[in-house]
Amino acid sequence: MNQSFVIWGGYGGHNIGDEAILWAMSRLIRKSRPMAKQYVLLRGDISENVAAQYRLWEIEPVRFPSFRSLKVLRTARLIAGGGHLVHDMTLVWPVGWTSLVLLLSRIFGQYPLVLCIGADPVKRPIIAAMIKYFYSLASICTCRDVASSEVLTSVGVPQDKVCVTRDVAFALDGDILPSWVANKDGPPRITVVITHDSRTAPGESRYYSELIQSLLDVGCTVRLIAHDLRPGYDLGLLLRIEAEHMANPRVTSCKPQRVTDVLEVYASSDAVISSRMHP
Repeated sequence: MNQSFVIWGGYGGHNIGDEAILWAMSRLIRKSRPMAKQYVLLRGDISENVAAQYRLWEIEPVRFPSFRSLKVLRTARLIAGGGHLVHDMTLVWPVGWTSLVLLLSRIFGQYPLVLCIGADPVKRPIIAAMIKYFYSLASICTCRDVASSEVLTSVGVPQDKVCVTRDVAFALDGDILPSWVANKDGPPRITVVITHDSRTAPGESRYYSELIQSLLDVGCTVRLIAHDLRPGYDLGLLLRIEAEHMANPRVTSCKPQRVTDVLEVYASSDAVISSRMHP
């Protein structure tokens, strides 16, 4: 069995949910192949904080595209994985880049895997054709829900290559997760995960404002948190909502840097309200 693996997806520290997926995949590989070398392909620079996290996980970051990444793809088995590797909005990311990486992996004689992805319905013929051809180069494609698997088979990925499994982030061992701490005397502690994509839903702030006010009206404290740390996504909306409630001590926020930051917030909450899967 090949003793090196290279992981491709939306990694690099800007999305905590994706980093949880990377951490979980890395730990699963480590269990079955303790001595395996692990790499992660990145499309941009990373902060020192993220680099330190990858060193702790014993994953070596490699910039893609680069000569170094081509060398790694020649010798390591590719695992393409992430929360959202198929959607209809752009040819570049995620479908275009992922298709290129899958093609290179097969050209170099490897047998890539596509693991635990989410997929939105695909209507654009060119994207459907790319998924049909390039994702079919993988030995197997696992999806984290039935709807996503139906997207892949509907565009022509062979049905015997597609299966449904739980999101790989749920494979994280219980002994590394913080335990929930009950709050018997104080008001209910509710964490609201701000989920936002300015390209698809620019008007979401009203929904969150009304939700937060409703929670405050029934006596809860509210903590805001974001998974995607880019200004055009969760973090940008969190900052706007945070400003609206700056004078209210019952509304606080967290801007996480690592997966463990998010886990600690969840462990100190009585409930989490989120449209993302991982909470």
